[in-house]
Amino acid sequence: MRIVTQLVLLLGFPILYLPLIWSTSGKEGKCGYCVAIMASFWCLELLPVSVTSLIPLIMYPLFDILPAKEVSSTYIGDVSILVMGGLMFALAMERTMLHKRIALATLNSIGTNVRRLLLGFMIVACFLSMWLMNTATMALMMTIAKAIIDQLREKSESSKFEMEEEVEDSSKAIRSLEKCLAIGLGFACNVGGTCTPTGTGPNGVFITILESNFGNKTGLNFSTFFIYAAPGALICLIYLWLLLLVMYFPPWNNLISPQQSRIISGVIRQEYKKLQSFTFKESAVLVLFILLIILWFTRDPGFMPGYSSFFANTKSITDASIVILIVIILFWIPNVDKFTLEGEQGKVDTILNWSIVSQKLQWGLLLIIGGGLAMVAGIKESKLDVLIISKLSDIDVLPRPIMIFAMITVVGFLTEFISNTATAILVEGLLAPLSLKLHVNPLFLMFPTVIACSFAFCMPIATPSNAIAFSQGNLKIKHMMKTGIFANLGCFLVAAIMANTWGNVVFNMDEFPSWASDKLLNFTEFP
Repeated sequence: MRIVTQLVLLLGFPILYLPLIWSTSGKEGKCGYCVAIMASFWCLELLPVSVTSLIPLIMYPLFDILPAKEVSSTYIGDVSILVMGGLMFALAMERTMLHKRIALATLNSIGTNVRRLLLGFMIVACFLSMWLMNTATMALMMTIAKAIIDQLREKSESSKFEMEEEVEDSSKAIRSLEKCLAIGLGFACNVGGTCTPTGTGPNGVFITILESNFGNKTGLNFSTFFIYAAPGALICLIYLWLLLLVMYFPPWNNLISPQQSRIISGVIRQEYKKLQSFTFKESAVLVLFILLIILWFTRDPGFMPGYSSFFANTKSITDASIVILIVIILFWIPNVDKFTLEGEQGKVDTILNWSIVSQKLQWGLLLIIGGGLAMVAGIKESKLDVLIISKLSDIDVLPRPIMIFAMITVVGFLTEFISNTATAILVEGLLAPLSLKLHVNPLFLMFPTVIACSFAFCMPIATPSNAIAFSQGNLKIKHMMKTGIFANLGCFLVAAIMANTWGNVVFNMDEFPSWASDKLLNFTEFP
């Protein structure tokens, strides 16, 4: 965006929305003015998204919605610490190259038949995206994919084919594989991020807004989040894999030749051999990774008592406490290939150090999550949520399965053009009070829609994974649109079905919970 246009919009939106301030006699109009400015800045990215998230610190005190001290306290909470700890652990995996070893070992074991190759890439990308940021996973997997494609092209150009048609068929198959892998990796990274609270920014926003509205007795924690989200992600992954095979390598067309499969296998083995033998630092991170997952899942699994039941206050230890414990250990373990009791002379580098963390951690994500919570706090304090939700009475006439599918579809396509984290902040902040208006389980509306924030497969600007796939996979928008529209609709349907079936098993989404009933008193102004 040109600087003049950006300046006009930065000044124009605050002027355009001025009538909102006087639209109501209370604070609702003033808060609506602040929210409208933030939403416009987020949608058009007139400022960095994380910078826009700081607007409540200025405008809420200015309009007497909330004091600055109260607004500031919303920016760092339990969920923000959980996300920060997850990002730090991801840095440890990247620094020791453990994620690359996991990726190459998995690809090497699955096989190099084109169907298995695509499935292997997507499984690895999906798994790594549960724990790492999507951009890091996508960058790693695209590096491996490009090495395979480059070798195939080099061998194809140097081979002596008897017929010109063979050359053309080989080049066409390589181009199809390149596009297929790039799109498939983007899809898998987006889907993988939906499985864990730390997998992607919108998940942290969802948990933050849920807890700010309903407290910590909702039954949602790391284990129950994963138990609900992972089966749907697996179904989506299989669907997307089959969709890409039909689009690019249908059964009635020739696939990658056996010779090309051998080249692919050789590239993967060669990349794996470049890694050293399993080092101490990799072993340490792997052990801590397994320990972290075990501690997260067994704290309060829901279907059985967890170790948190041994404490007088079962909520005193959270998932954030666990990941910070593991991260602190990583600041102490030496970053060495081989550990000896004698140690090394002088100062020894550790797997995590503050220099690495301060430079590479995505601090902006923490501001975005905090800004979302600050915005929601102002909406609640000003009763703007009551005003907005009172205007949405017509949605209650829809059957619940159709209603949730419609919401998922709207949110999913909205995310194609707006940052998925910004979309989550705007949507989840309204769905929490809407669930009380409709007298439905808040998780029934909020959980599937936040998952839909990651189901944006059509446009390069939708997610960082899509952008990397588009730029490094030699794709055109028509390639992404052709598969993306079917990917979107299929995954939307899966999310809606899971909410109406599996959600009832895990969270009793078909019932209005007691932890939400307690909040109905705050919404007596609903007509």
